[in-house]
Amino acid sequence: MNTDLSKRIAVILAIIIIALVVWGANRTPKEQAPAGNTNTEVSSPEEMTATIPVITTPALLSGKGSEEVEASVAGASISWSYRGVITDPAEKVAAEKSIVALRAKMQEPGADLYDLNLSIAQTYDRIGDGEKAYQALIHASVVDPAKSLAFLNMGSLLIKVKAYASAEKAIKIGVEKEPQFPQTHLALVSFYVVYEPTEVKKIENAFSFALERTGRNETILKEYATWLEGQGKVPQAITAWKEVLGQNPANAFAVTEKIKKLESTTYATGN
Repeated sequence: MNTDLSKRIAVILAIIIIALVVWGANRTPKEQAPAGNTNTEVSSPEEMTATIPVITTPALLSGKGSEEVEASVAGASISWSYRGVITDPAEKVAAEKSIVALRAKMQEPGADLYDLNLSIAQTYDRIGDGEKAYQALIHASVVDPAKSLAFLNMGSLLIKVKAYASAEKAIKIGVEKEPQFPQTHLALVSFYVVYEPTEVKKIENAFSFALERTGRNETILKEYATWLEGQGKVPQAITAWKEVLGQNPANAFAVTEKIKKLESTTYATGN
């Protein structure tokens, strides 16, 4: 596969994960937390931490789906430390205080425990503490095991620490949770294209399943056509682009020009 396509897919993967965070935060009703101590005014981060219960029991870390990822991670040798985007000591302290504040919010009636755990995970990730980010994502997956976002973010985190087999498992579970959403499929397809580019059958199957479960979503179809081009499967790419054109005639000029270019390539090479 050519280098430009690999870079393009890698960028797409990063954009997908960012989009998923926004999408997940806005599309579902809030999870209701049990009423608890709503007094979050404490004199220090240490005192605040001491007042906040943290989910650590094995039973609560074995929600539907999460146990499969945990088993995979437990069997892998992982170095959880990496350079986060926050490196300034003062900024790290501020980030740690924000985590304490997020944990305090879990005590409030009506708190969205799912989103709070996602935010905690994101902050730990930004300061380079992968293990705590992973645990927060596990907590989120237990709060609502039917949602995909925690698993997709888990996959992104596990890619960062080079636990690729576990990352694949997490992303696949995310797809299984909410296969109706194109974002879940794009995360899996992008993983395969970037990290297993020679697994052509896996990629084909992932695209096929994605198109089937999303009603042949236009964005997925475009990515499929682009991937086919990169594989040198020009006739199949032309067919895919023609389907894109049929779905969205408003984009006719750009897609038609692409089809013409591919057709000239087909005639020139005899493919």
